[in-house]
Amino acid sequence: MEHRTPLFNAAMKGETALVRFLLGKGADVEAKCPPWSSPVETWYTPLQIAVQEGCVEVVEILLAADADFRILNYFGESLIHLAAWGRHFLAQPRVDQRRLKVMKLLEGKIDVRTQCHRGRTALDVAAHRRKYSTLKYLLGQVDFTRIQDCRRRNALHCAVDGGHKDVIISMVAAGFDVSIRDESGASMLHETIGNWRWRFEDKEKAIETSLLLVWLGANPMAVNDRGYNALDMAFS
Repeated sequence: MEHRTPLFNAAMKGETALVRFLLGKGADVEAKCPPWSSPVETWYTPLQIAVQEGCVEVVEILLAADADFRILNYFGESLIHLAAWGRHFLAQPRVDQRRLKVMKLLEGKIDVRTQCHRGRTALDVAAHRRKYSTLKYLLGQVDFTRIQDCRRRNALHCAVDGGHKDVIISMVAAGFDVSIRDESGASMLHETIGNWRWRFEDKEKAIETSLLLVWLGANPMAVNDRGYNALDMAFS
């Protein structure tokens, strides 16, 4: 793609020998390039793209070359966020293990609780995208249960939005509260029922998620700021 440097391309493809060669020739380790067809402000450095692609050896080489590991992208996302995002939406065990290794390389460099401009953490990303190994790793690092985004939502909301039942159960076992409310006063149960009532998403998954939330302790009679409980919404 036009505007990409040789180092950026090599980092993105995981070509370790070429990365070493180019660095030895004085390639700019901080030169930003387009990972996709995107505006200039969203361009990445070689380290950012290597982290997102899960290229463990390249990440090691670039860190040793003093690449800036504190860099944030246009959305305020750190390298920890990018490792959680990856390129694939849902979990792929072998790929996820590589991303987990990348996260471990960043231990002690970046606080895993770092929030982007919208207040999201890497755990929010992992929960939404069902990156289970990443999720387990992050839950074992620090307490995320009190961290909320700009809408007063936490990582459990992200798992509920995705309807990932195994992730939801793991997060509740880790101390997340199914009764927490967002800025609108809605509980997770209100939102889940609203998804299949009005947004025409996967109705069967939403119903299963709603029943799981009740089983985990969500109160179907709790009212939101408009005075509606979950049963009102389900049968209205």
